[in-house]
Amino acid sequence: MGNEPPEITPEEDAFSILETVTDGTEVFTVEATDPDGDNEAITYSFTEDYPFAIDDGVVTVADSEELEADDSFELEVEATDELGASSTETFTVEIDPNLPPNSMKMNIALLLLN
Repeated sequence: MGNEPPEITPEEDAFSILETVTDGTEVFTVEATDPDGDNEAITYSFTEDYPFAIDDGVVTVADSEELEADDSFELEVEATDELGASSTETFTVEIDPNLPPNSMKMNIALLLLN
């Protein structure tokens, strides 16, 4: 019996977040299945350093100050099974410099009051 790598099956592979998000903000979740074994034993990691963190497949913002450096990030995620077989998938995170809707509403409200 061979050791097949986990299969990463994204529902989406592109996401957008506001440039103003804070550290710890959840961006997306990666899921993989292991054709040979236990899906719970799959570990997730990045192939490079990014201003994001990944824990049990949940990708979060790790360094929000670095988000201003680029318009988007191509995150290469690696899923590794308990026997060491791995696969990768690339996800795009677009950085939106616009203010969040609540801030926009607040600015409009302030204008109306003046």
